[in-house]
Amino acid sequence: MSYSRHADKKLDELYERQNRTLDVAECERLVQEADRYILTQAYAVPVLWWNRIIVHNEKIKGWSMSPSHFQGTDLVEVWLDE
Repeated sequence: MSYSRHADKKLDELYERQNRTLDVAECERLVQEADRYILTQAYAVPVLWWNRIIVHNEKIKGWSMSPSHFQGTDLVEVWLDE
C-alpha cells in the first residue's frame, strides 16, 4: 500500500520477487521491469532539479552556498556590507 492508498498486485509481486532473489542479474532485471511498469502506469515520475542558481548582491557577506536546499539556511553569520 502506498501513501495514496492504492494497491497494485503486479508491482507488489515484482518487488517481492526482486527482494527474495539471490541472483544479482535477475534482481537487476526485475528492478528494471518494475521501473518500466511504474513509469508506464505513471504513479510517479521522478523529476529532479539539482542545479541551484543563487543570485545575491555583492554587499551580502558571510554567506556561502551549501550543496543542499535544506542545509545552510541559518543566516546568523550573514551581514550587509554598506
